[in-house]
Amino acid sequence: MIEHKQIDRTILAFHLKTNTRNQIDEILMPVNGILSEQEKSFQKILIGHYDSLKEHFREIGENLETDMASFALQVKQLNKIYIISTMASCTIITKIGININAIKTAEHIFSLVGLCSGNNESVKKRNTYLSA
Repeated sequence: MIEHKQIDRTILAFHLKTNTRNQIDEILMPVNGILSEQEKSFQKILIGHYDSLKEHFREIGENLETDMASFALQVKQLNKIYIISTMASCTIITKIGININAIKTAEHIFSLVGLCSGNNESVKKRNTYLSA
């Protein structure tokens, strides 16, 4: 939108995946507005910020990879668990270590990584919505 001022069918089809390609006409109508110079400027700022965040995230990943090289096997094992990313694996290892014998219970692990629900009692009323 910033560069071309309008999105045409071929550009949109290139970027859409799966079943959304069947809805190109429905998608084209709301996205083809006119951007003012102020809106274009704001969009450029947002895109620049997003790109810098992606770059910082990449740098953090590289630093983690370097710092956690001695724990590569443990990171690989944790990554086998569904939904655990490399960054999450590194965080888990950093928080609880690799010596599983030091862990007493599952609750102890949750406490170490900061996932405890805490005390949800106030004036002798217990909030049970966080309890399992």
